[in-house]
Amino acid sequence: MGFDLPLYYIVGVVPVKFLRTQDGRMVVLKMDKRGHWVYGNDMLYSALFGTSDVEEVSEAEFIQHVEKMRGQRLTREGSVYDLYAVIQAMEEVAQEEGRRLTPQEQTILHELRCHTHELFEASLPPFPEEEDDIVSADPPADTS
Repeated sequence: MGFDLPLYYIVGVVPVKFLRTQDGRMVVLKMDKRGHWVYGNDMLYSALFGTSDVEEVSEAEFIQHVEKMRGQRLTREGSVYDLYAVIQAMEEVAQEEGRRLTPQEQTILHELRCHTHELFEASLPPFPEEEDDIVSADPPADTS
């Protein structure tokens, strides 16, 4: 019995995802400060067995969290960064007016973050697979 992949976690504030490779093994990735995915085997135990500050989330929730972090932390030029600026401006207006986002604003932000996710992910370099950072998605065989 193996893991049902993909799995998505927020560990503290760090997005961590467990993906299946083409050959059936599992890779654990975490988001770095640049908004890129790096090997995250150091997060494996925390994500699966941590009791505090760990939340398993849906893919949709994961994307929203990732894009909110990217939008708050990253500033560069380009169309994706222009969209991050629009998102921030919408949130700032609501905050300055001392109100919550309207349902319509929430829907717009959700759709914008889905779009920025697609754009940002497409801009990332191919992710190299290193043998030491990919593990079997199945538990070890019983050798007794």
